[in-house]
Amino acid sequence: MRNLLLATFGLLSTPLTVMATEAEVTEFGQLFASTCMAHFYATDDLRKQMQGDGSEPMGAEDARYFLGGKPGTAWRVSLPSSRFVVSLLDTGMCAVFAESADAAAEQRSFARLVNIAPEPLVATALDYSSRSPKNATTHAYSWGRPQDKSELLFTLTTANDASGGIQAMASMALVAKEQ
Repeated sequence: MRNLLLATFGLLSTPLTVMATEAEVTEFGQLFASTCMAHFYATDDLRKQMQGDGSEPMGAEDARYFLGGKPGTAWRVSLPSSRFVVSLLDTGMCAVFAESADAAAEQRSFARLVNIAPEPLVATALDYSSRSPKNATTHAYSWGRPQDKSELLFTLTTANDASGGIQAMASMALVAKEQ
């Protein structure tokens, strides 16, 4: 696992343009790449970035939904296309939520970010259709090496119905491989 961490640390601090150009990635995807992906192994740097961008942590009650009731921090981010929340659990799982999003565009953008892993990692598309919430679609990819017991899991869940308040959520976590 240590080697997996070292192998991915360099990539995740790589500028977005190495993985996909900004024109190919939505504003939501760019936010996910510049927060969760760029700082996955340096969460203190993410906290500093959010503070430097003027994003104040949400209050505990407001953050609870975005943290799933678990310990962590969530920040509101307003950009031209939508309002977002970046959440970081104390366990290291990071997610970005979008109030409004074009599901098809976000799915294409997400795939551009995660469907090719840096060597020596291998990207694998996963079938998470049975894990999708009602009226939503979930796409997932993992990055890992065959010999490792853990892998990076990237998920995107999108909803076509705007009445739920959240239309897209992208997340990233280090997880044990499913056997």
